[in-house]
Amino acid sequence: SGRIHLNNLTELKTALAAALREERNNLALDFSSVEAVDASAARFLFRLNKKVGSGGGRFMIFTVSATVLEYLKEENLDTTVLIFAEGEAVDQLL
Repeated sequence: SGRIHLNNLTELKTALAAALREERNNLALDFSSVEAVDASAARFLFRLNKKVGSGGGRFMIFTVSATVLEYLKEENLDTTVLIFAEGEAVDQLL
């Protein structure tokens, strides 16, 4: 549905846990199809950033829509997570 929220967060957590188990230090999420996130998704992204960073890796989100970016900024996620808006050059891909 293009939305990341409490009801579908388990699916995302499962997929990302598998990627992290493969000992990938860096993680980049393409948000081009994400239309909205809620507070539970923002908290999850914050914790995911912390977990990846504690393992010596880098975490980023790219192709973030203006609506989602605005919400993530309201949640102060832009102060801890590397976020690139739609159309923004991503020269720091992991």
